[in-house]
Amino acid sequence: MDVIQVNVFGLFAGFAAIISGLALYKIRSLNFALQQELETIRAELLSTSSGSIGVGKRLIEIEKKVNGSLSKQDEYQTGYTPYSKATEMLGSGADVNEVIKNCGISRAEAELMQLMHRQMKRCGPTHK
Repeated sequence: MDVIQVNVFGLFAGFAAIISGLALYKIRSLNFALQQELETIRAELLSTSSGSIGVGKRLIEIEKKVNGSLSKQDEYQTGYTPYSKATEMLGSGADVNEVIKNCGISRAEAELMQLMHRQMKRCGPTHK
């Protein structure tokens, strides 16, 4: 009876070892698959984050352009233009460099406006 019990015990121990080995193999293969999937998800997340950052930067650029356009539109609707301010400044005796700095127009435009202003002064007042 002792021999039978030992054989049965050995048989159960063998089955337990085989089942444990198979379970360990399954756990390791699942762990490997999960690690690969985790790396794939990390790569996708990094790609998505980078794309979102790029889109965000582009959106900020577009917003600045829109705000600039709206500001210019408001200026034109209220009658203010860089040229009207330049005319006022030249009429007040400002030099070309001040006009360029304050009105954001080119040197050629400022010089042409100064020339026209001087010419109008020489001709005298005009009738409206």
